[in-house]
Amino acid sequence: MPYISLSLTSNLTQMKKILLLGLLVFSGFLCKAQNPCDKIEVNKDDVRGYTSYDTPYKPGLRRQIWLTKIVEPGKPSEYYLHILEMESVGKVVNGAYLLLANGKRIAKPNIEVTLNTNPNSSDDDVIPVPYIQQVDIKLTNSDVIALKTSPIKKYAFSCFSAMEIDGNELYHEFLCMVKK
Repeated sequence: MPYISLSLTSNLTQMKKILLLGLLVFSGFLCKAQNPCDKIEVNKDDVRGYTSYDTPYKPGLRRQIWLTKIVEPGKPSEYYLHILEMESVGKVVNGAYLLLANGKRIAKPNIEVTLNTNPNSSDDDVIPVPYIQQVDIKLTNSDVIALKTSPIKKYAFSCFSAMEIDGNELYHEFLCMVKK
């Protein structure tokens, strides 16, 4: 009987070691997966001679907000903020507004918001979204400085209600993108 007990204790010790090793490997994977800098997509355009950096775009969501940085040798970096919303009402509007978590505002009242039909919309959808509104904002230096200091809390197109977002993830991705 002592032999079986010793074997069982040995097996439990080995299982604990394997479990501990597995947890260490898995936690390392989680840390890497959660690093916002690893999410930045890099695209080199050899034909036009620039590199673009994009925060993640998540297809399939009704509301999207992402950022792009364009780096061209010998020129200052350019930054763009993109907002895409799938809507049930097709209304042409101008103007986009951001409210940052620190209370600062970025206003682009004259920016054109494009309106297109949504090719993926169907009358069979629970909530049909036949229209896509999108704005691509070229950010000024003061816009970039403001976005470096605080996450986006809300955004709105001209005459539509403001949409509240959790901008923390985008904020940390933006900070990584600025360093590249």
